[in-house]
Amino acid sequence: MKRYYRLLLILLPVLAGAAVWWTLASREPAYQGKPLSRWIAEIKAGDPNNPSRFDCSPAQREAIQAMGLEALPALLEAVRPMKYESWGMAAYRRCFLSLPFAMRRHLPLPAPQDIERKMAFRYQVVEDARRLRPQSEPLLIATLGHSRPEVRAAAAEALGGLTNSSPTVFSALTNHLRDPNVQVRLYVVEAISCFGPAASNAVPAIAENIRLDGPQDRSAGYTAEREWAAMALGKIGSGAVVAVPVLQEGAGQSTNAYFRVTSAIALWHIRHQPADALPALLQAWAVFDPHMKGMILNCFGEMGPGAAPAIPLLAAFLDSPANRADPNDSYNRSLALDALRKIAPNVAEKREREAEGKKP
Repeated sequence: MKRYYRLLLILLPVLAGAAVWWTLASREPAYQGKPLSRWIAEIKAGDPNNPSRFDCSPAQREAIQAMGLEALPALLEAVRPMKYESWGMAAYRRCFLSLPFAMRRHLPLPAPQDIERKMAFRYQVVEDARRLRPQSEPLLIATLGHSRPEVRAAAAEALGGLTNSSPTVFSALTNHLRDPNVQVRLYVVEAISCFGPAASNAVPAIAENIRLDGPQDRSAGYTAEREWAAMALGKIGSGAVVAVPVLQEGAGQSTNAYFRVTSAIALWHIRHQPADALPALLQAWAVFDPHMKGMILNCFGEMGPGAAPAIPLLAAFLDSPANRADPNDSYNRSLALDALRKIAPNVAEKREREAEGKKP
């Protein structure tokens, strides 16, 4: 009899676990007989025959679209930090590195972390969530309170990207402007900026985050937060007038060229006065990252004749030898010529005639 009870005590937890698993599995959406969890696992793993491919296969894309809103909670839950590893793999990596070489050479190397594939999966989840809006918005708003910051960040990013007008979405985003995770705050601010001038009520809180004497630490995350906030204030435009003093301070500092440029461009988008932005943009040009010079050139073009002080700079850039080491050089030159056409059409036309005359 005792043996019978012992067997029963063993079987009961097993049967209970099986019942729970069956209940959860039966609720899981499926497509063509394959549960969502398996589709997600296959998407994350990628195509072993084509490892350079990061997007979904046509069949995977069809499956996710067919399951629609039902698939979204699990997709959001499946987003992981870029350096995330399962417990087993992380333990194996630590143990492997601590073993003597004589032992390590007989063991397989730990698989490298595929950050690009993780980024591609996260991007796809965000796009799926946006595609399902406005139906997905209640779920995304609820997910802003998720315990894991990478999931909250994905939800916040999905609530941006489109022109927003929902008061419910705006209220939810502003409630998370003080999220403890900087990555979440970045995407919350970006999503708020999609409301344009209607987001004016959120401007004081956004501006407070970028004050040079603000309470935040000076970490890399805080540096990015100030830059993103400046760009967001520029997108809000005329609704961000109260942030002008903070942005003027940002455009006047010399320790962070990117923040200086984004602050100056934001000032232009808010007040449309070239004098607000030109001094900082002209000074930043020589030291600014060539990959980002397009931002300055686009702003010069938007200013039109108001950017006349930039004509010598543009002419010198167009006359300089091509920089083959910079993949953006050709594109930047086309932007510079386009800006010159808008600032001084006669000067641009003369240059183009001269260039045509020099051709063999």
